[in-house]
Amino acid sequence: MSFELVKPSQHGLGHLLNPTDPESPNRDWINDTWQWVISNALELPIADPAWLDVPAVGRLSISSPHLHRLLTALNRDHAYHKQIKPFNFLLIAFVSMIDRPADDQQMVLIAPYANNPHDWIQTPWINGYTTRTYTITSKPSEGYERDGLVTVKTYRDVLAKYANHPESKSADPSGTPCTRRTTGLLERRHVSARTITHIGKEANQLEDVQAGLHARQDDVLSAYDDTQRLRFEAALPQLRELGPREVARRTGHSLGAVHAVLAGKSQPRSAARDHYMDAL
Repeated sequence: MSFELVKPSQHGLGHLLNPTDPESPNRDWINDTWQWVISNALELPIADPAWLDVPAVGRLSISSPHLHRLLTALNRDHAYHKQIKPFNFLLIAFVSMIDRPADDQQMVLIAPYANNPHDWIQTPWINGYTTRTYTITSKPSEGYERDGLVTVKTYRDVLAKYANHPESKSADPSGTPCTRRTTGLLERRHVSARTITHIGKEANQLEDVQAGLHARQDDVLSAYDDTQRLRFEAALPQLRELGPREVARRTGHSLGAVHAVLAGKSQPRSAARDHYMDAL
């Protein structure tokens, strides 16, 4: 049995460095990843990639105030010319819950950028939440040997979770939302819009959420509910009780326009909503 990859997706993996050459923009390793994941799922023979047990490390640009504040901890023991500056790069590594110290459970590790994996093991890493300093290992047994040493996720760890994560945007062949156990050809879930919520430009930090620099997506999203619209929707049952002709008389709007609004086929503009609310 064999298969052909049509479009190996980078979704959920694009924030990680190329494990074969961290400096290379080449993404062939994504193709190798999918070959490995699918072959294992189908129980086909395939050799493990040589990079599978390398620490899974990403690269971030220091392009936000949140990241800039972390530079104080990273730069405190370095002369100015050796310090990390805005718009330089950072490395980021990830620690499983089970491997985190009991008194430092909220954790994502950052370090000055280096392109040699050997340097990653030697350099001090700082927890972006607490600024505590650690050294890292990719071997679980070593992570318990001494204080200040933690075991970070390898590409094997990341891909083991990646292979069976629930795909929230998809449904199984019966239309049921996906779970970790879902198999088979997926289809898009059908959705119906109930409300519209405006979000601020903080949405441009969603990549930081994916990288683990924020615990929750809500930490970087500012939602602006349309209160006037929500009040209008709550008043619609009362307007319908008045009837289209009476609402048209009280608002001065055409009967056709009122019919469409009360039937939910049209949304009045902000000024028109005031007319409807005043009609009650």
